[in-house]
Parts: sequence; C-alpha cells; structure tokens
Amino acid sequence: MCPAADGDGATVATRDWSEQICYQVFVRSFRDGNGDGVGDFPGLIEGLDYLQALGVTSLWLNPIFPSPTHHNYFPGDFFETDPEYGSRAEFAALCRAVHDRGMKILLDSETQYLPAAHEWFQAALADRNSPLRRRFLFREDDPDDWLHLCLHMPVDGRVVEVGLRELPILNLHDPDVAEFQRRFYRFWLDPLGDGDRRGGVDGYRLDHVMDDLDGYGVLTGLLRDFWRPLIDHVRRVDPEAFFLAEQADWQDEGRALLTEAGIDGVFAIPLMFALRSLDRGRIEAAIRRARAATATGRSPFLILENHDVTRFATAVGERPGAERIGAALNLTLPGIPTLYYGQELGMTGRIGEPDHDVHIPAREAFRWRRDIDAPGMAVWYRDHRFWQRTGITRPDGRTLEDQRGDPASLWHWYRRLIALRRASPALCHGDCTLLESGHPDVLAFRRRYRDEAVTVVAHLGGTAARLPRHSPANPAGDPLVGEAGGGHELEPWAVRIVLEPGSGAARTATA
Repeated sequence: MCPAADGDGATVATRDWSEQICYQVFVRSFRDGNGDGVGDFPGLIEGLDYLQALGVTSLWLNPIFPSPTHHNYFPGDFFETDPEYGSRAEFAALCRAVHDRGMKILLDSETQYLPAAHEWFQAALADRNSPLRRRFLFREDDPDDWLHLCLHMPVDGRVVEVGLRELPILNLHDPDVAEFQRRFYRFWLDPLGDGDRRGGVDGYRLDHVMDDLDGYGVLTGLLRDFWRPLIDHVRRVDPEAFFLAEQADWQDEGRALLTEAGIDGVFAIPLMFALRSLDRGRIEAAIRRARAATATGRSPFLILENHDVTRFATAVGERPGAERIGAALNLTLPGIPTLYYGQELGMTGRIGEPDHDVHIPAREAFRWRRDIDAPGMAVWYRDHRFWQRTGITRPDGRTLEDQRGDPASLWHWYRRLIALRRASPALCHGDCTLLESGHPDVLAFRRRYRDEAVTVVAHLGGTAARLPRHSPANPAGDPLVGEAGGGHELEPWAVRIVLEPGSGAARTATA
C-alpha cells in the first residue's frame, strides 16, 4: 500500500482518501441475495469478496431509501431503507461487513427536496397559515405555486432544462429544516442507534450541490451558510466523516465546494467528458483545469462513467483498445480512481432523453453470469417497457464468467492497474507533469513522489505512431504495464507505464 504521509513525512489527515479505490454501486442492479431479481444488502455482502479481490477499498452506494423511483432518490422517508433492499439492521450488517474488511462506505443523498406527497408539503398546501409552510418556498405573487427542482442536463451537445414540479424545494435557511438535515446526516453514522459505529457509514456523497439552488436567486450563499455549518456539525460527531459532492454544474471543477463548504472531494466531471473524447488536447486542458481547481491539496474523484451518463464502453464505440486506454488513465492520473459497477467488464448502455426511465440501459444488472436467470443476477427491469433497449442478453463476452478465466480480458487489465496504483506512491500521491510526446495522438505525463517517478504514455489513436527518438514520452525503464519502454514505435491503443531508472525500490513488472 502507498505510505500515508505528506511531503514532509508527517501523517496526513484521517480524511485523506488519496490511497482509496472507490467503487460506485447501484444497489438495485448489483447483486440479488434473496432470489427476487432485485439487488439488495445481502447480495452486496455476498459481493464484497469479489470487490476486495478486484482491489476496491471503498464503496459509494446510490440511495437506499424507500422511493417511488427505481433510483431511490427523492424518498418520502429519509430514515428508512427500501424494503426491497432489506431492513436497517441488514444495512448495518452490510456496513459492519465492509468495515471488517478494512473498507469504507459512503451513502448517496439528496436532501434539498421532498416529494409533493410528503405530509409536510400537503399540510402546507392545504393551509396557507400553516407553520409548515415556511419549510418550503412558495412564490409571493402566486401562493399556490412553489419553487421546485430544476435540472439542466447535457443531452447530445445541448443543455435541456427539466423542471420537476412534484419535487418542491425545502427552505434550507429555515431552522426546522436545518435541524432535519442535521438529524439525517447524524443518523446514518449509526442507523441502529446502538453506539456501534461499525454499523454505520463513513460519510456521504452529496447530490446536486449548488451555492444558488437551481438558479432561482432565492436560496443563495448555501455553501457558506448551509453546507459548511452542516458539515461542521457532523464532524463534531465524527471528525473522520467524509463528504464527496457532485457539483450541479458539470462544466465547473467544483473548487468553491472545497474551499467554501469544507467538502472533502468533488468529481472531475469535465475531465470525464474529455477522456471520453479521446482527444489529446482536450484531455491535457482538462488535466490542467482539474489540477488548478484542487490546489488546496485535495484530490478530485476520477470517473469515466456514472449512473447519469452513457457507459464508457458505449461512448468509445466498444473498441477494446479505447476501453483499455480509459482504464489506464482512470487509474494513473492524479485523483481518486472511482469505478462504476461493471465498468471493469466493459458493460455497455446508452441513455436517451432526460427521463428517469431511459437511464435504465446505463443501470443494468451487474453481469455475473451469461444466464440472466443465474443466482445473483439483479435483472429487476426485465418486464419494464424499456427492456428491449437493454443489451444484457447479447453474447458479447462482457460478463465476469467470460472474463475471469481470460488473462487478456479487460477485467484482468483493471486488476493489474488497480494493484499497480495501490503499490505506487507516485501514482497515489505524486504531482503530474504533462510531457510533449511529439505526436498529436499520444498523451504522456510523469507522476513523481519523493524518489519514485512513473511515466505514463497512452496512444489515443487507431493507427501506429512513431515517437521522436529523444522524446520525454519515450523513457527507458522498468515496464510496469503495457509495451516495454525505450522503443520508438507505438502500436494502436498502446499503453506504457514505466518506472523510471533510479526510482525507488525495484519492483516486478505486473504485465
């Protein structure tokens, strides 16, 4: 494992996650433990050995609350679990199983809205004099209208505005709402209230974080006046509680969330889109922006895909070389590598217009086996009207059953890269210098930490490339992964990860 120390040899803060390999789990789709076709907590416990063998060290779970939606956001009860997933006691058992393996767990949450059917809102709607009315934001010029969730989603190169009137905004400046929020974020640290913190989460992934919620100009200054006090409150209960936030503006690097709200981590979303483009110039620009935005010493969470976007394998045309390039960059660039479940198998799926249902192709069952009726398969959507859009029945080799026994598979490539990442101080903690490769399709950078330097060279094109003889992207050294260093010719989609001469202790090549 990478040494947990800063540049002066001092121990880093307990909330430093630079050594983590994070894995996002869409619980409904991961693993079915009771045979009803729905992913659940017992199934996830069954899958922990697999995740640990892959090299995963921390989990981010999408919401687990009872909700009318398949994704479990916008629940009516924030203090219970979806019964299809299991009970609170079963969730606590999952948390204990995670912690027994030395792993961590984050819980996804979006607590800025309540569904219109919630008793608070119905009471406020029925009586304009109700004290509950101040917990929401009704328009002064129309007391029967209210501010509601308004998403701005990128679709096919344009931004589409999606207003959801059925999700009224909570007045986050109201004292009762603030206390509700504090209670929620305390609760899941110890959901059984028995004092056994092993049975609770290590922190939260915050969805849709904004300083001016949904751009209405009403709930403003939220980073300083809402999120910072809330996070400080939770850390008085647990100083190690970790907060990862999704910036609502996907074009933003999220620096303000780190500096003003005291959040520990944000997503490198612009870098994600750059990586999916396989364009060297765009990727280099995004790396520079991400580095500048996180100059506070924190690291961004690196992603190739998540539950809201088309799968990476689909985005790059299911080209095996491109998928391997994506994996290599996901695990060698500065930041905290984060995998979306099934990414390591090259699972496919394309989302459509911004509608909750058409996200299902990017949220299909984890492909444990070829047979969709095999034990553990969480094909909960098989009777859904969007079933015909899914690709899980294709004999395409993108299953764990197919790949586990094939040393040349994408799954084994991810395992080798994860092992390398966890063993390399330079890849965990090092700075990043972009290198001039001398070829427009070849991305190269050097990671350096103390006495170790690792150079990564990735050929983003489908035709062979020749590097200049004295290119800094053509170092001699121990080839840890990919083609041997020192040669001038790069095969299409080639990756070189080279431990430079004189760097640290000698290590055996992993590929």
